[in-house]
Amino acid sequence: MKSFIVENVVYTRPLRQKVQMTKPFSWKHRLEWRTVIDQVSFTINAGERVGILGPNGAGKSTLLRLLSGIFEPDSGTIQRVSDCTTILDGNFGMSPELSGRDNCNSRLRIAGLSTNEARELTAEVEDFCGLGIYFNQPIRTYSSGMLARLIFSIATCKFHETVLIDEGFGMADAEFQAQAKQRLSKMYSASSTIVLASHSDSILKEHCTRGLVMVAGKIKFDGTIDEAIAHHNHG
Repeated sequence: MKSFIVENVVYTRPLRQKVQMTKPFSWKHRLEWRTVIDQVSFTINAGERVGILGPNGAGKSTLLRLLSGIFEPDSGTIQRVSDCTTILDGNFGMSPELSGRDNCNSRLRIAGLSTNEARELTAEVEDFCGLGIYFNQPIRTYSSGMLARLIFSIATCKFHETVLIDEGFGMADAEFQAQAKQRLSKMYSASSTIVLASHSDSILKEHCTRGLVMVAGKIKFDGTIDEAIAHHNHG
C-alpha cells in the first residue's frame, strides 16, 4: 500500500525583484518566478519512515506542504492518503481575529471531526498549550511563541496514521519544548508512516530508516537514512 505517489511534480512561486530604472534613485518591482520543486518523483510506502535532508532553501518545507495538500503543484501529480496530519511552521487556515479556542474548533471541524469530538479535543488543546486566559483572546494579540504553542497543540491533539513534520518548527520556551518532545515521541510511535524534514542527524537516525536528499528543488539521493546523511554531509 502506498502513502504517497509523487510523479514529475513542479512547483513555482513568484519573487518580487527590485529593479533600478534609468533615472537615478528610481526603482520599480517586477515579478520573477522561481522553481522551488523541480521535476520531483518518488513513492513512499505505508509504514515507511522517511527523512528529508538538504540545505536551507532546498525545498524541504515546500515539499511537505505539497504532500499535505496545502500547496498544489503547477504540474505533475501527487496521490496521498487521507488520514494525515502536518506539523509545519505556518499558520495556514488561522484567522487572526478569532480566538485560540475558535481557531482550534474551526480547524478540527475542517479536519472532519464532529461537533462533540472537536469540543472535547479543543479542551485538551487548551490544557496542553498552557495559554491560560489568552486561549480566549484573538490570535493577532499572540506573540510568535504563543502562536507556535497553539499550532503545535492543535496539530498533535489527535494521532494519525501518517504525519508530516518540519523539525524547524519553533516550540517557544524551554518548558514547552520538553512537553512538545514528549508528545512528538508518542506521535512517532503511534504513526505508521512518517515524513520528517530535519537538520538533526540524531533525530533523523532515531526516527527514520530512509532518506531523501534535496538540493535546489531536486531529489539528489534516495537511500537508507545512514547513506542519505553521509551523502548530505560529505557528498
